Amino acid sequence: MSDEPDDDGMMQPEDFPEEAAEDVAPAIGVVIQALQRDDARVVNSHLQAMTAPPARGDDIDQSFDREGNTLLHLALKHDAGKCVKAILEYGPSMTVANHEKQTPLHTAMHLSGNSKASRRLVDHAVDMLGKYRDLY
Repeated sequence: MSDEPDDDGMMQPEDFPEEAAEDVAPAIGVVIQALQRDDARVVNSHLQAMTAPPARGDDIDQSFDREGNTLLHLALKHDAGKCVKAILEYGPSMTVANHEKQTPLHTAMHLSGNSKASRRLVDHAVDMLGKYRDLY
């Protein structure tokens, strides 16, 4: 199993966690490719399927790769601003850390505070803080 994406930069099903079920790896591959293209339509369809009853045990904050990155981490790494917006509508945790102990906010700041995806996440976090501030 290679740690590198293939020549066209796209990750392949074998690049995903070994513990992923065989029927899940192709779906994850489709989602990763959608993130690389910033195709929010495909990501949103996947999120709807994940959260629709009956619950399949999938979770918006599950790890999608060997590094423990969630869908939100990966969208940030691919600077997929439209996908970040779609993911945020499902209420992902801002505190779930990957294996390197990086939360999505850490990922956004490490990659570039000027990327469209990073700005969307930071704006969302600021909005959330404002809503909680009004509670006190």
